[in-house]
Amino acid sequence: MAHSHHRNHQSREDEFWPVEVSFEQRGGETIATAELFVGTATYEAHGRTHRGELDASVARQLAAARAFGALAHQLVDDASHTMDRVARAAATASEEARDTLVMLERS
Repeated sequence: MAHSHHRNHQSREDEFWPVEVSFEQRGGETIATAELFVGTATYEAHGRTHRGELDASVARQLAAARAFGALAHQLVDDASHTMDRVARAAATASEEARDTLVMLERS
């Protein structure tokens, strides 16, 4: 199961996060590509399953579920990175405020 990071696209409303899923058959494999549109970002992920003895609809369900799982990981990663940036910004602001207070007390 492979996934790629998101890319930007034209603005959409943030209240709705549409998902488009497409399927491809390659040899004995079913590949699902899921695109999730969040604001101006597009997340894309792929899920694969070996069809083997599976019914085509079951193979598509498994491939789509794996693609959705990869999308979920991307969302968690992005949320984590955003929280880290906010925490660093808050720490920097706190340090700057402390330094300014020390300077004012010395004046």
